[in-house]
Amino acid sequence: MDYRKITVRVLLCSLGIAAVSGLLAIFLPGGTGITGRLLGTAILTAACSAFLLFSVQRSEVPNTKSFGISLGFTMLCVYFCVVIAIWAHYLTKSFFNTSNVEEKFAGSALLIAGCGILVSLGFLCTPHKKIRLSGAILSGVWLICLLLWLVVIWSGNSSVLTSRAEYVAYPLQTLFPLLVLCAIRRNNLYMGVSIGFAVTCIVASQIALFTTSGSIEDNNSLFLFILSTGCLAAFLAVLNIIHFRPASKSIRWAEIPTCILTSAAILLFAIAVYYNANHMQLPELLLRLGVGLGILSSTSILALLVGQLLRSSVFTIYSGSGIQAVCPRCLSEFFVPSGKSRCGICNLHMKLYIESPNCSSCGYDISKLEDCVNCPECGKPIKSASTLQ
Repeated sequence: MDYRKITVRVLLCSLGIAAVSGLLAIFLPGGTGITGRLLGTAILTAACSAFLLFSVQRSEVPNTKSFGISLGFTMLCVYFCVVIAIWAHYLTKSFFNTSNVEEKFAGSALLIAGCGILVSLGFLCTPHKKIRLSGAILSGVWLICLLLWLVVIWSGNSSVLTSRAEYVAYPLQTLFPLLVLCAIRRNNLYMGVSIGFAVTCIVASQIALFTTSGSIEDNNSLFLFILSTGCLAAFLAVLNIIHFRPASKSIRWAEIPTCILTSAAILLFAIAVYYNANHMQLPELLLRLGVGLGILSSTSILALLVGQLLRSSVFTIYSGSGIQAVCPRCLSEFFVPSGKSRCGICNLHMKLYIESPNCSSCGYDISKLEDCVNCPECGKPIKSASTLQ
């Protein structure tokens, strides 16, 4: 697909709409409002076209096909909702008989944009085995929330329906990170226990909202049960983040203190929530411990993740400046420097990205070798993602 032609055509259409709005501003009276609507439509067309082109590109890649389709469908829905909201003043009498059509379509566009992006991110996780279930849960949770709020918007001013939707959606929207992180693939028993705690916390929160009419703290025993299951789910979710690395890249001496700090911070956070819900003054010592442990636990997790990343990656200084290559279009030999370049014969643009000039097994510098098939030090085959020879 020629993306350049599509981009030019869409931009020309948006510029044409903007030009028409400029001409109408000259000839039409100022109170019609058509000029502003045309200009808004042109800007919206140009903005949505960028997202649509990106989604089409992603849909042609096998690993991101579902992500591209989902994002494209989301952008189309947002575009049509906003266009109808812009022109609803002229369409209300002809096509719509309900009131507040502009507000309903504008609210629907915001909901579809926000929830749809999260649903698309869930589809982006599905090609990866370790986070496939997490991606499916992320997409499912926000798809349920999207449908609930769309029903609320288009049902009118039904206070009963709105409150019931809030009681179902609020726990899902608040606690979905626990459910997503607990679903990171590990052994089946651990996954079952962690997902069970997260689901129990969410369901118990929904039951408490329905039984207490939105005041969870009125049922003290159920409130404590929700906090307990939430703390356990949060701790297991943090463990999933820490152990996301391969087993060979673990840093045991740093992981154990991080787990201890994180569990203490989660416990103090739950105590602070309980005190605040019951309108009690939190002791100053607990307040200082909670703030300090919260900062220490978050920084320790970040430092641990960076350390694991450094262990799993090889960072070296590249001493070369490029490679001798053959142009895949005209088959002419030329020197390709690192970064963006082009063929001097056929003007083919290309970009050379050199991740590491060292052998991944022994670290031997292979940047100056003429034969880059096997490492001369350890004999391991050298894999290259480039088609240049």
